[in-house]
Amino acid sequence: MTFDDIGPLHLLVVGFGPDADFSGEVIDELDELAARGTIRVIDLRFLTRLDEETVADVEISDLGDDEAAEYGAIIDRLRELADREPTGSPMGIGGAEIERVADELAVGESIGILLFEHAWATELKAALRATGGTLITQGLLTPEAAFMVGAEVTAAAEAEAAIELADAIAGAAMLDAAIAVAEAEAIEQAAAVEAVRALIAAGIIIDTAAAAALEALVDAELVQEAAIEAANDAVTAAEAEVEQALEELAAAAGDE
Repeated sequence: MTFDDIGPLHLLVVGFGPDADFSGEVIDELDELAARGTIRVIDLRFLTRLDEETVADVEISDLGDDEAAEYGAIIDRLRELADREPTGSPMGIGGAEIERVADELAVGESIGILLFEHAWATELKAALRATGGTLITQGLLTPEAAFMVGAEVTAAAEAEAAIELADAIAGAAMLDAAIAVAEAEAIEQAAAVEAVRALIAAGIIIDTAAAAALEALVDAELVQEAAIEAANDAVTAAEAEVEQALEELAAAAGDE
C-alpha cells in the first residue's frame, strides 16, 4: 500500500466538557458513514480524566492489525518528510504525545482524536493526480470558523486602512504630477501615465505600486526623469498637507 492507494486523511480533535451527554450518537453516526463507504475510521482515541490520577483511554479502528501497520508506515513516512520522529501508530501520534494531551485534561473533561479516510474521494484523488493536478490548499469551513475569519478580516482591513492612507495619497499625487509634466510632452507619454492610472482603478496594480510602474515607463523612455522628480516634489507636499491636517484634527479634538 502507498499513499496513492488511499483517500485523503482527515484528523479531527474535539473537546468535551464535564456536562457532555454521551448517548452513543457519535459512534452510531461514524458507523453509518463507514457502512455507506463514505469514510473509514483509521484510528479513534477517546480520553476522559476520571480523577487527578486516572485517565480512561478508549481506542477504536476499522483496520485489522496488518492494515494498521501499513497505514502506520505511510504516516511515518509523511512524518519523516516533516522532520518528525516516526511513531508506528496509524494515527501518527505517539504515546508521549497522547500523554501530553491527557495531562491537559481537567477532571471530567474528555477529548476525542479521530483520524479517518475520506473513502469517497479515493477515485477523485486518483483522477486529479492522473490529470496532473497538484493540491494547492484545502480546508474545512464551519460556521464558527467563518465567524472567526470574518472578524479577523475586518480587524485587518481597519488596520491596513490606517497604514495605507498615506501610501494611497502619495501614489495619487505622484500620478497627478507625472501627468502634469507629461501634458507638456508627447501624447504618447501622457497616454502611458494614464494607462498606469487605469490599471490602478481596475485593481490590477495598487497605489503603492505606482512608483515602480512609473519607473518602468522611464526605462521605456515614455516619461522623462523630470516627471518623476516633479512627482516626488508633489508627494512631499502632499505628505506635509496630510501631516498638517492630522495636527489640526488633533488640536480640534483636544479643544473639545
